[in-house]
Amino acid sequence: MNRIVRAALLFAAVSVQGAAADPEYVEFDVPGASNTWVYGLNSKGDTVGDYLAGGGGSFIRTKKGVFTVITPSGAHPHLVNRKRQTSGVFSDSNGAYGFIGAADGTWTSFEAPGAQGFHPYTAPTAITDTGAIAGYFGNNGGLAAQGFIRRPLGKFVTFAVDELHNFGTFATAMTEDGLVYGYYLDADSVLHGFSRDLQGAISPIDLREAGRGQLQGTKIAAANASQTIAGTYVDAHGQQHAFLRRSGGKTITIGLPTGSMDITVTGLNGTNAVVGFYQDAQTNAHSFLRTPDGQLLSVDEPHGTHWGTFPYGINDKGVIAGSYLDGSMNSHGFIRKP
Repeated sequence: MNRIVRAALLFAAVSVQGAAADPEYVEFDVPGASNTWVYGLNSKGDTVGDYLAGGGGSFIRTKKGVFTVITPSGAHPHLVNRKRQTSGVFSDSNGAYGFIGAADGTWTSFEAPGAQGFHPYTAPTAITDTGAIAGYFGNNGGLAAQGFIRRPLGKFVTFAVDELHNFGTFATAMTEDGLVYGYYLDADSVLHGFSRDLQGAISPIDLREAGRGQLQGTKIAAANASQTIAGTYVDAHGQQHAFLRRSGGKTITIGLPTGSMDITVTGLNGTNAVVGFYQDAQTNAHSFLRTPDGQLLSVDEPHGTHWGTFPYGINDKGVIAGSYLDGSMNSHGFIRKP
């Protein structure tokens, strides 16, 4: 059942400051569900996620509010493209696998070549409108993560950054024209961002602001067609920050409150708006939106609580989708329209 809420947002001093004028929030749950989690949004406003009702399951929701249950159960989508093709992870007792799903809710699992072994995993992280999928794979038997691209017809390309001297390559974003971005962990446990071009050449991306010590460095989470990227970095003092880096190399640190922790960047659209969430110094969970003109706004859902609002995408129209937790710790889906 949908509820449409129009509200000006008020925020505590420890939260991101600012409010958009009368944004429209559409709250929803899968019919009969006690909990609904939204993990993906496409350019049209369709969403995907999981729900809890009976044994639980997953869904596609159109922008008009029509639900399709993903069958058979067991697939957990967090990606959806303009054709309503979905992707995510399917798990069983032997490991975790990727899948590609159709608009009617049916899906087929896949495994990246080389992922076989002890508890293998294949983890899709991006899908294009043509159905190409990027992500990473490995196993728990000693195979460090490597990146993959799965072409629309099912052909795989796998890659790793400095394979002999790193602890994992994680592809996390892909543009419509096939550029892949992500991060890797080197032999000294320092994080580095990277880009991979259409010819397979890989270039490191290290923010000047990032530290060079153990578990410091740059993590790219999202990218757009203009080759702007967004993500997080850890500085030389061990403090985590969110960032936006334009194609020319200019880096903007997103000014979240001092002491923010567990910062997660979840979306970047074609106008360079960035969304994500974080914990404040009191461990309260908050969401944020950095607008193209540099405003930093909270997008905490009006019916949410300090337990958190979690946006998981923003499209070029400025529509944001995600989930929020109510006072009983139950999760509900939401769409925020500017």
